[in-house]
Amino acid sequence: MSFSPLPDILRSDLARLRGEVVLELGAGDGRFTQALAAEGVDVVCLDRRFPAAAGGIAGDALALPLRPGAVGVIVAANLLHLLGGVADAAAA
Repeated sequence: MSFSPLPDILRSDLARLRGEVVLELGAGDGRFTQALAAEGVDVVCLDRRFPAAAGGIAGDALALPLRPGAVGVIVAANLLHLLGGVADAAAA
């Protein structure tokens, strides 16, 4: 049995997006980047503090430096708790 840090439902969604660009918000050290890429999608990493470590770009998740429609899906694993008021509002 192989292990994937990605939930099955996300893996299913990514299977439909093969060849599309996936934006990984809060990529940090790139822990999930390889798992996402293994699903056959092109991953663009965005992180405010560690973009170089993940081979990505510097940016803020609350002000994305991308044009509308530039990515097929956005993945934000382990990010919401870092967004303060935004996460609190989403939970309400």
